Amino acid sequence: MTAAEHVPDRPDLPGAERAVAAAGALARHGRERAAMLCSLTDEQLEALLGSEQPDGVRTPWLDDPGRRVHAGLLRASAVRALVAQGALAPEAVVARIEERDVDGDPRRVVPSMLVLGVLARRALSPRTITVHEPTAPRGGAVVVHVDADGTLMTEQISPEGIHHFQMCPPDAVADLLLLELCAPRGVEELVGIDGTCATGTGAVDEILARQDVAAHIAPDTRELAIDLAEKGVDEIERIGIRIGRDAALVMRPEGGEGSDPGRVEAVLNGSGGLTALVREIVGAS
Repeated sequence: MTAAEHVPDRPDLPGAERAVAAAGALARHGRERAAMLCSLTDEQLEALLGSEQPDGVRTPWLDDPGRRVHAGLLRASAVRALVAQGALAPEAVVARIEERDVDGDPRRVVPSMLVLGVLARRALSPRTITVHEPTAPRGGAVVVHVDADGTLMTEQISPEGIHHFQMCPPDAVADLLLLELCAPRGVEELVGIDGTCATGTGAVDEILARQDVAAHIAPDTRELAIDLAEKGVDEIERIGIRIGRDAALVMRPEGGEGSDPGRVEAVLNGSGGLTALVREIVGAS
């Protein structure tokens, strides 16, 4: 059997030292402008990660019941495709490219430094920001992986299960999140409110039923969320967003000890207020 024929159902993920080095090597990309890294499909990600795939990661195409029953075959096929594309290669080949000694079985298939860096940032970044539709779990999403040094890797997930990875400066990330929140229109259409109009506190349905809110936000408006998650912290902070005719309704959980989790603090925002919120979240200047 040749090295090229030695293609398992999933690759061998190297140890932590190479993974951390690969993640760190991506930091120089995207300092001035967005830099595309690679694109992976749902089944390729699952093939690469296997049982290490974190709970809650979106794989909308693969999660279709008709495809999930064939997940094993799809993952095996995905590994073959990654080998053909050069994203995976035999350890002997990768070691020669990286000018290091072969580690273990020279025939075992391992990720390139680029792919490994992307996987490592997904796994190791201490903070994530996710924009998605809570009522559409198999829809698309944008995930921002925030590393400890402040560098940002974005993961744009299409409803068809294609994951596009980029390294981006904070300003570009803020623009990307605004585009996702306001699609298919644009943030410039939110002209009705100046960002300082406090709406009040209450249950979401109560807020939406208020006349002053209904003048800008219809009850059937697309429901969006910005989830802020910290590694090692079970609780996720969720900011609810409704983009209306000329304003955005921003809803945060009611603060204070003993507060009711079903109640939110809501504010109507125009383009300036929503832009300021997103830029604050991503640390844009």
